[in-house]
Amino acid sequence: MPTPFFADMVREMCQEGGTGPLTPTGAVPGHRRFAGAVPAGVSFHYAVAGIAQPGQWETGLGHIDTSGRLVRDSVAASSAGGAPVDFAPGLKTIALTVGAGWYAASDGARAALDDGMTALGAAVDGKQPLSTTHAEVATGAAGDLITVRRGAGWVNVPLATLPFQGAAGLHQFGGILSVPGGSAAAPAISFTGDLDTGVFRPGSNTLALAVGGAERMRITSDGRVGIGRSDPPVPLSVLGAASSPALNAAGGGAELKFDSTAALALGGGPAPMGYALWLQGKQDNGGYTGSAFPIALNPLGGHVGIGTGAGAAPAARLHVKSSGEILRLDTAAARGSGSNSLTFSDPTGRKAYVGYGSADDRFEIVNEMTGAAYLSTGGPSWQFWVAGTLSCAITASDVRPGSDNSKSLGNGAGRWSVVYSASGAINTSDAREKRWRGSMTGAELAAARRIVAELGFYQWNDAIAAKGEDSARYHFGVRAQAVWDIMAGEGLCDRSSAAPCDQPYAFLCHDAWAEEGGSRFGIRPDQLTLFLIAAQEARIAMLEGGA
Repeated sequence: MPTPFFADMVREMCQEGGTGPLTPTGAVPGHRRFAGAVPAGVSFHYAVAGIAQPGQWETGLGHIDTSGRLVRDSVAASSAGGAPVDFAPGLKTIALTVGAGWYAASDGARAALDDGMTALGAAVDGKQPLSTTHAEVATGAAGDLITVRRGAGWVNVPLATLPFQGAAGLHQFGGILSVPGGSAAAPAISFTGDLDTGVFRPGSNTLALAVGGAERMRITSDGRVGIGRSDPPVPLSVLGAASSPALNAAGGGAELKFDSTAALALGGGPAPMGYALWLQGKQDNGGYTGSAFPIALNPLGGHVGIGTGAGAAPAARLHVKSSGEILRLDTAAARGSGSNSLTFSDPTGRKAYVGYGSADDRFEIVNEMTGAAYLSTGGPSWQFWVAGTLSCAITASDVRPGSDNSKSLGNGAGRWSVVYSASGAINTSDAREKRWRGSMTGAELAAARRIVAELGFYQWNDAIAAKGEDSARYHFGVRAQAVWDIMAGEGLCDRSSAAPCDQPYAFLCHDAWAEEGGSRFGIRPDQLTLFLIAAQEARIAMLEGGA
């Protein structure tokens, strides 16, 4: 039979009556509610006690249904002689409790456990005790035996399989020593009176030395040795404190040579330039030549010199001197898979950089701060070249294209939103550069009159989206496609706006670009305006002639 569910301190008040389910209405002070403490549908011991009707009470097994009500499944005892009580409406309490049967079962289990312990004690008393009546000795011998219990019997184990103190006073061990890994604070192998100094295993196939409870040296699984660090990146890595050197080479010229021929030497102390540190490649000739010290560090100013020579100190934080190429930045990754840049940073991170990007062949000069990026020259102009051709130039008085009448300001896919100027645009109109056709034809006059009828107010869709229909401003003009269709309708161009192509009239414009299949219609308003003015003037002249 399953054990009924139990949770402590669960007691609520109730106002309902009858023999059916009872609905809890809130926890008694200092107790918990059934909701959240008792899962729905599980069986538990309950007790109902009347407060408004103290003579009514009932205990039994029940459960909480999905509506949160107490369903009385079976009655153990009640004020109705063991039958379900027909509770009168009024205040009463409902509690989760433990039935008397549970206590009886627990007492039986405890009695059975006590009987088992008594039987176990009797069995232990019947076993052979360890002997303490033999002679005592100060040391052990490898042939000594120790009697131990194995299974249901006894066996003799040679003392040599255990650590023991021999006649020489040394503790001996005949097998492989296996100890716990330990830690820096408590090494697996330590010393009497100095338990935080010794050897421990920080990880699999890794060995470390601890001194004073702190790790000082580590040998990793791949044979790397770290002194002062636990993650050596190279076969030997030494990390010292900020106030002390990690590695000290003393005596004589204080040189540290990295191979037998001193192909690379690192030195310090007195030298022809008085530097605290120098790095160079030289032969082991016992002295220095005038071409020594290709890399030198000046301790007074913290300047580094590369190629500055033996007779002059570096004049800046980084002073590079050469008769040819000064700086080259290379990357092992091909363009499109890696980047290469020269960065400028402060303690908070990168602030600007110059280099090429990792995604394509672009070259970037980027200021990541909020201030302006300054470009200045003492010469007559800044020149911008694209694909080996001069694209534009900025002088002290103007911005001009690389060559006359060769560049556009914007295009169909990249338009300027607003152009501010102190005076109007000047369109050169030199007669020497034109082949004159003459006045408008009848078809052109008819087209112009129809275009005038198309003039009207409009709002830009992007302005409506940004400002709302009531706030977007009205503009006055034409719809470019309508102008195209009118010109085509008068037989003045080959196609309508449904299939645009190059047209003989320059005020009809259409631009298309490959990205996303984009295209845009347009007009040249100055030429279209003159076209309409000429048509209006012809119409006025005709009206005046008819009058």
